[in-house]
Amino acid sequence: MSRNPIWDYFTKSETDSSKAKCTDCTKLLSLGSDKPGKQTTHGLKCHLEKCHPELFADYTTKLNKRSEGPPASKKRKLEEQSNEPKLVQLSLPVLEERSNKWPDDHPAVKRIEKSIMDLIIVDMLPYSIVDGDAFKRFNFADPAGARRYEPKSEKYFRTTLMPATYDKVASRVRSLLSDVQWVSFTTDGWTKLQAAAEDVGLLQMKAALRDAVNKRFSSVKSEPNLTAATLLDPRFKDMYFSSHEKDTAKGVILTFLRRQREKAVREKPSCDDTDRDVHQPTPSTSAASTEAGLWDDYDNYVPDNSPLSNPEVDTYENELDSYLRQPRVPRSANIYGYWNCSQFPGLELAAKKYLSAPPTSVASEQLFSAAGQIYSDRRSNLLGENAEKLLFLSYNIRLFNFNY
Repeated sequence: MSRNPIWDYFTKSETDSSKAKCTDCTKLLSLGSDKPGKQTTHGLKCHLEKCHPELFADYTTKLNKRSEGPPASKKRKLEEQSNEPKLVQLSLPVLEERSNKWPDDHPAVKRIEKSIMDLIIVDMLPYSIVDGDAFKRFNFADPAGARRYEPKSEKYFRTTLMPATYDKVASRVRSLLSDVQWVSFTTDGWTKLQAAAEDVGLLQMKAALRDAVNKRFSSVKSEPNLTAATLLDPRFKDMYFSSHEKDTAKGVILTFLRRQREKAVREKPSCDDTDRDVHQPTPSTSAASTEAGLWDDYDNYVPDNSPLSNPEVDTYENELDSYLRQPRVPRSANIYGYWNCSQFPGLELAAKKYLSAPPTSVASEQLFSAAGQIYSDRRSNLLGENAEKLLFLSYNIRLFNFNY
């Protein structure tokens, strides 16, 4: 399409894309919009006609010549030339590459099928999607070129690729779990609160909610793992504990640490450094340093103004008391960073155990919802074993960011 002759008399504004400037009087005129597809030159024509009649006459002449176009014979010849196919001679390697299908072991085929499998698993789609007419029209190599990838059937993805994907992801999960010392998990059960506003009224419903909360959390302070985790959380410590509850939580932590030390002694009876291997809180074994230095004693010194009993027996207890006497950290603090570089190395083992537990059951509740999506109307005959595998893969593939 040829250029509009109106632009022989105007130029686009450099500062405002919705305006044009007259080259004769430098006046800015609106184009109606800053978006090219919605702009109009009507105002420019009116300006020429009203303010520059000589230029408008010249513009009208150019416009008439533009509308006349080439002669009919020349136009017909141009149309015939444009409709003729353009032949490009391809080299033999290119021609062979375009005409041949990729073999099943081709790296591109592996990548395409992995992407399709990830799509089915993560988006919880039925396997039958690969047999759909629209899906079969996908040309993964080049939408405008020859088809290099031969689509596989629903049975292949269901019986071959999904089990292979499960084995690969499960192997990576096992590898990660083999390197950790403590593993925590959360679970949830179905509960039902039988109270309705229209039946018992708003006040009764609030009372029922309060009773249900009290019932669920009535024994939370008697759970050893929860009390120990709260005491080892530097944001809370003993803030919500009575003296008796605080002593009980301390007993849980100290019992665990002493058992771990005894276990290490039994396993390495001839090792002089056994106590240090189980995180005895001596200044030279700080988690932040692996070599002794001149300032180690100073950097790791913890002031303690309380009277101490036998240090050989109560080392853990003294360090726990020193930890509790320190001010609490802000609620937004990173407790992982706190314990990873703490001045209480003797307590780090207990922190790793008790603070590894997830604080809520949201993750398990999300799995309930995901399981409902897996059993869709188009996948109602799914076996329970395969549903578990799909649920496992859907969570962990995203956890690994699709790299497995």
